Amino acid sequence: MGDKLFVPNEAGKMFVLNTGREFKLIGENDLQDGGFASPVICGSRIYLRTLHTLYCLGKTRSARAAPSG
Repeated sequence: MGDKLFVPNEAGKMFVLNTGREFKLIGENDLQDGGFASPVICGSRIYLRTLHTLYCLGKTRSARAAPSG
């Protein structure tokens, strides 16, 4: 996440840009709701708030094997 910039707009589009000297659009997502807040990164997760929804993006932890015995 350290080399990416997440930019929402009021129409509900989220743009993912590569940081650096040259403009490079990596992705574009439609959140289907207005985006009025900056994304927040905490640990390995990104929190996005739209007008009606709070999203949490990130990898889930793999389940630990149950102890045998």
